Amino acid sequence: MKPITATTTLLLATFLMGCGGGSSSGPPTNAQLNGSWHATLISPTSGRNSDVELFMLQNGSTLTANQVFMGTTCSSVGTMSGLVSRNSINMSITGNEGDTISFTGTASSGTSFSGSYIAKTSGQCSLNDEMGTFSATLIPSVQSASWTGTTESTQYAPGNTTFTANLTEDTSGKITGTLTFTTSSGSSASCPSLATGPVTGYQAGNTMSLSDNQADGLGLGGTMDNSAKNISGRYVISICAGDNGNVTMSRP
Repeated sequence: MKPITATTTLLLATFLMGCGGGSSSGPPTNAQLNGSWHATLISPTSGRNSDVELFMLQNGSTLTANQVFMGTTCSSVGTMSGLVSRNSINMSITGNEGDTISFTGTASSGTSFSGSYIAKTSGQCSLNDEMGTFSATLIPSVQSASWTGTTESTQYAPGNTTFTANLTEDTSGKITGTLTFTTSSGSSASCPSLATGPVTGYQAGNTMSLSDNQADGLGLGGTMDNSAKNISGRYVISICAGDNGNVTMSRP
């Protein structure tokens, strides 16, 4: 038998690769970020922490968000655009007052990413520019048929209602569903029952809002925990002299 030479080894390796003997992982894939995100910003320059809530839409490497709620600069809402390349993320939020926040980060999993940010002010803003670090957490969808809730009126005694909710959420954060009320808002002598029926709304990070298109003019919104199982906030209605108050919701 002839000895195996270096030339023979090289030819054998080339043959195996050409016949599928080599391994290939295919093109690199981008981190999947579509969903509802809560980001905490930590600024060593101002000494304060703040939050950004958004529902991120992903199309390949392109990131966008039309539902952005800001707590770091003088804007309250904004829009986001950005790019993701494998695990690297670059985003920019433009607030309704003209200020911007630029993020550079890395996705460590499908449920979190972190990095650094720079906030710049302009327009009506008077805050100094700041920079710091951030961490973002994916918040689960509120979709569930098992929600129960309670409202507490600020105008009518005892002013409590109870309700159940069956909510569905699509991949853009839009919510549709039904609220079923089991008691009236305020005393029955002064206030009619709230209307059971369809509602629409949205989720962005830890925030959620619902409203109906009925005579009671119901609107409610609140802040949820990171598991999206408990929500607390406020409600308003157009009936009952514009009653309003606290609302809580929970699910198993």
